[in-house]
Amino acid sequence: KSGGKSVDRPVWLEAYNGGSQQIDRIGRGHLNIENFSVTLIGGIQPQVIETLRKSTDEDGLWQRFIIVKVRKAVAEQDRVPDEEAARVYEQILRTLSDIKPPVNFLGRPVGVVVKLSDEAHAIREERAAFHLTIANEHPNQKLSAAAGKWSGLFARLLLVYHCIEAVADGAKFIDNDVLVSGATAGRVARLMREVIIPNALSFYS
Repeated sequence: KSGGKSVDRPVWLEAYNGGSQQIDRIGRGHLNIENFSVTLIGGIQPQVIETLRKSTDEDGLWQRFIIVKVRKAVAEQDRVPDEEAARVYEQILRTLSDIKPPVNFLGRPVGVVVKLSDEAHAIREERAAFHLTIANEHPNQKLSAAAGKWSGLFARLLLVYHCIEAVADGAKFIDNDVLVSGATAGRVARLMREVIIPNALSFYS
């Protein structure tokens, strides 16, 4: 940190968009990252995160996180672990990590364009209109800034869900000809509607 502010903050802000990144470190040389992607997950006490949110710059960093406020624990009986679900989950993760792009007749990787079905496109348009309304009209500027990223988040989650479902069905790569289904878009819309947005409303209020 320098003067109480992290000198790496701009790098973390840019990491949200991925893509190539060049990092220069004094004494450590130049580093070129072809696709700079970072995933963070963790837990923190509500009082601590509230203090941090109030004391840091409003530069959009908080709006890049999916923040979930968990319910208080309640006493209940221990549940038997679902070993089959855990096995399938691990297999999907391994397949996703090993997935390769399709290749042309020369054996070179070719780009994949993921397209939406008409049903999925309609759901995405409906959600985008709702997100835009919140971003433009909500009086809470911090919440409206977060809402400005929800349509992009919806698209990211849609791609993740599509890839998961493809490999769960046995695909070795993401096929250009397989459209994102309306059912997949509906599941993402439900996640946004029932989890992500209510938690954002709670956090920013």
